[in-house]
Amino acid sequence: MKWKMLLLFAIIMVSLFACKNKEKLVTDPINPAVDSVQIYHNQMAMVTDSLNAIINGTTGLSLEDQEKYLQSLTKRNIKDVNVLNLIIKAGEKIKEIKAAKEVKVKPLQTTLEDNFEKIMNAASYAEADAVIKETLEKFENPEAPVLIILYRQGEDVDYDKPTNIKDYLNYLKLQKKSNANIDQIFLNSNGKIKSLDLMHK
Repeated sequence: MKWKMLLLFAIIMVSLFACKNKEKLVTDPINPAVDSVQIYHNQMAMVTDSLNAIINGTTGLSLEDQEKYLQSLTKRNIKDVNVLNLIIKAGEKIKEIKAAKEVKVKPLQTTLEDNFEKIMNAASYAEADAVIKETLEKFENPEAPVLIILYRQGEDVDYDKPTNIKDYLNYLKLQKKSNANIDQIFLNSNGKIKSLDLMHK
């Protein structure tokens, strides 16, 4: 399902780029006589299907990809009122999903931060290992990536050497200190953490 939606979005964006002005005749590779107005209407039908998929939650795409798609549409000279209304609704749907995820993430972040402290302050390795086991259950798998941001200025981001959550928790156990704070938590569709971004202190 996901690859089909990606292919559909790619086709739509290529088509929109190739035909910004519906009043201008363009060359269709299959039928050179095709009028651009008909092409435009076909494009809008495809866009409508894609926007409805976002609204109904059936795209199979990440929220980030959906947002990029909406942003690309807003840069086009779309005048179809129905499509413009769907763009607004799709944007609202994405905001709702992000807000719902934020509700889940905030208490999860607090739990992780508490567990990190417990691991670092554990009186024994056995005690630390018990907390590590409990913490790992919140992740997709023990190899879930952990990225430590060393520097960030706008879109310019510099990362430390990547690690995974199991190794990072064991690092906390051995070093009994942390040089990073939780920056962002990424969840999968089951509510498990699929990756974690930390910000270097």
